[in-house]
Amino acid sequence: MPLPLIHDFLEAVMATARIGLLIAGCWLLSAMVLGAQPRQWNWEKLTLPPPYDRGFYLDIMFLPSNPQYGWACGFSGYVVRTTNGGTSWEGTTIPNADQLESIIFVNERVGYCSGTNNGNPNFGGIFKSTDGGRSWREITPIIPLNGVLQRAPLWGCYFLDENIGMVVGGGCEGLPQLFFRTTDGGNSWELFVAYEPQTGMSHVLMYDANGLCYASSSGRLWRSFDGGRSWQVFAITGPAYWQENLANKGSTFLLGTAGNTCTGGTGTIGDIRWSWDGGATWSRYQTGASIFGTFLVDDTSGWAAGWNRAVYRIARDRITGHETLTPYRCGLEPGSNFDDIWFVNDTLGYLVGDGIYRTTLRDLLEPLIVSNTGQLVVCDGQPITLSVVKGDRIRQPYTEYRWSTGEQTPTIAVSRAGTYWVEVRDPDACYGKAVPVVVQEAASPGVMVRALAPTPLCEGDTIRLEMILDSSRVQVAEYQWIGDTTRSTVRTVIAKAGTMGFRASVRGVNGCEALSNEVLLSVGQRPVPVVTLGKELIRRADGSYVLCPGDRVELRASDGFAAYQWNTGATTQTIVVDAAGTYTVTVRAPGQECEGRSAPIVIALGDTVKPEIRSASGFRFCEGDVITLRTERPYRQYRWSTGEQTPSITVSSSGDYWVEVTDEFNCTGRSAVVGVVVDPNPIEIVGRAGSLWWFDTTAAMAMRCDSLLVRNSSVVPIQIGSAVLARNIEFSVPLSQLPVIVPPGEERWVRVCFLPTVLGEQRDTLRLSDAANYCKRQLVVVGVCAANAYAASSSCNVGVRGETATFAHAGLVVVPPYPNPASDNVALVVHGAEPAAEVLALNGDRVRECRTMERMGQRITLGCDVADLPSGSYMLVVRNGSSVVIMPIIVAR
Repeated sequence: MPLPLIHDFLEAVMATARIGLLIAGCWLLSAMVLGAQPRQWNWEKLTLPPPYDRGFYLDIMFLPSNPQYGWACGFSGYVVRTTNGGTSWEGTTIPNADQLESIIFVNERVGYCSGTNNGNPNFGGIFKSTDGGRSWREITPIIPLNGVLQRAPLWGCYFLDENIGMVVGGGCEGLPQLFFRTTDGGNSWELFVAYEPQTGMSHVLMYDANGLCYASSSGRLWRSFDGGRSWQVFAITGPAYWQENLANKGSTFLLGTAGNTCTGGTGTIGDIRWSWDGGATWSRYQTGASIFGTFLVDDTSGWAAGWNRAVYRIARDRITGHETLTPYRCGLEPGSNFDDIWFVNDTLGYLVGDGIYRTTLRDLLEPLIVSNTGQLVVCDGQPITLSVVKGDRIRQPYTEYRWSTGEQTPTIAVSRAGTYWVEVRDPDACYGKAVPVVVQEAASPGVMVRALAPTPLCEGDTIRLEMILDSSRVQVAEYQWIGDTTRSTVRTVIAKAGTMGFRASVRGVNGCEALSNEVLLSVGQRPVPVVTLGKELIRRADGSYVLCPGDRVELRASDGFAAYQWNTGATTQTIVVDAAGTYTVTVRAPGQECEGRSAPIVIALGDTVKPEIRSASGFRFCEGDVITLRTERPYRQYRWSTGEQTPSITVSSSGDYWVEVTDEFNCTGRSAVVGVVVDPNPIEIVGRAGSLWWFDTTAAMAMRCDSLLVRNSSVVPIQIGSAVLARNIEFSVPLSQLPVIVPPGEERWVRVCFLPTVLGEQRDTLRLSDAANYCKRQLVVVGVCAANAYAASSSCNVGVRGETATFAHAGLVVVPPYPNPASDNVALVVHGAEPAAEVLALNGDRVRECRTMERMGQRITLGCDVADLPSGSYMLVVRNGSSVVIMPIIVAR
């Protein structure tokens, strides 16, 4: 049965609604009754094809002679048509028709559509279709406006048949009212012009081609008695606000207004205006929304539609004259706006704006009844809660309820078997009734929980829990532990300090559930002793502490416990350990039964530290040399017998050496003593005070050679096998003199040459060593290059003097050829970029080309193979760029 609900929101509207009766120029206020909403005026949105499903529509009409045919027009030039009462639609777009405001068809084929140009002379006008709205052609009258020939500014149109009709426009913003009439289907037009100030034309109705016609403009009604050839205002509906669709049945007129100006607007300003007495008196209802569309079903009832879902039905009782104004929003999407409305009969209507809607007899609300337990079963008389959820697409919430029990709350509690249903309404008075549900009564299974735990029960102990199921009344289908996912009737848990509770639930095959008893266990907290070390020990990455061999450390448990028990057997608060192992202590607090164990302390013994002294060149060397002593591996600290505390020491004298080290774990150890022996150096340099050997000053581009006297101070012969210069560029040692044999107690000369490369002082280091490279002597050789002075007379008997400022060698021979004489190979060292050398016979023929044997920067060693040359004298020619050096060599067999 339908639910008779009194709508609070309707009463609020009624309380503020005003009906104005214009009697002798005075407005009187009278009450208005807002009636309950019948279900036959619910709305459902129809489906349109894209892109027309996104359009906004401004006018709709259905063919009275065949209401299966209908048409709607709107923004963007959209025109849609249906031939099955709105079940399906087809669309067409009229170019340059931005805002189509009016559409009318006189039969299934011929129709007209018109709309405003919004001040743009290139848009708008009136259009004609002869194929049911599939295609359109423009028939807009062209008139001069402000001295320019252009499309007439039009709004609404109406046609009596295929040929006779009218279209109106103008009236606002200084334009006159324009009434166009055609008798040939728009091929030609007659124009009537009126000059009523600031009242814009919107709509026209024609009843007779030569008789009665009506038209609507802002706050005015117009009338014609000659089929629209001439017009005059016959009624003022109220303030001259924009006034659209004119609805008329006999003496009844129904209009809507939008905004408070001649041109109107969208928003919150608007009203509905009606007259039951042919326009003599008028009533107004201020809707709080712009109203654009009106329709009269008959002379006592009609509809109005506008912005923000403003859809109203107005009715007047024929006997009592009682008026009702009722909003009908059921099924309209929140925030929707509308512009026109049309009814085929009292129950079948269409609404356009944000989409196209049609009335429906179907209840739009589809409530569903659900249970808080998920089952429609009352178990052992325990109530269940039935509530309502939305099963429909209506976005408004339910606001009113009536259950089969008579309760009017969103939920009810049910404790008995039976059939239950609910009726609901939402703020738009939409109605729905839920499918009835059947609630049954049943018994629940049984369950009990038992715990097995040690006494006393302490933190960390294991608790065994058992779930005992009872299926005597109904078979158990499911069971579970509360707060745990274990799928077994037996589970074990680890005790945590405090109070622990355990409970289980079961569900029978009939859907009934039951909870077990709750088992509460008190768990004592275990004390947590901390063990500290009596002295600092180094800790390894694995957490163990390193104790040096022969050392010991005290372990102390924290204070405040009644009893101590070490894993060594000791019962004191402290113990002293000197061995590797893992140590723990178990304690008990005063007055407590639970014991606690410390974290383990792991003691590891470090390795015995025995460093080994090593030297890369042994522990014996020649006087004047040095050796480096270091340990076999790095340590954290060092103390050498010399007092030094570095990882290595340099030793230049004989003696016994040792080192004491500390490793990364603070363990110490001393090395064995090593003896270092320094042998006397038999190589003595004679006649050179200090470590400098000065060459005599040498002229630029000249070479100077000098000799160094070397004495053998030993009792055995020595052989000077190596004479090496560090730079070996400006200074060179003729290799042909090596080796130099020095008998015991005797002296021999070693020759060195100097070829300067720049002006001023140049130095190098000379090192002499014996054949075994064991004993060595070195000194610094110093040469000075002096500028060359030049003097000459000019042709003018003027003396000219000059001296060397800079000079450069393109190629520099730093070592003369060696050996010389030679039997197989001759070598020479050249300083230059890309030197080349060759051997020439004395007649100038080239007999050999030398090759590069070694390259170190610009120091290049060249070799010449002379093994198959006849004995004799030859010339060795060295070239580097434009420089050439020629030196004699002898090949001897």
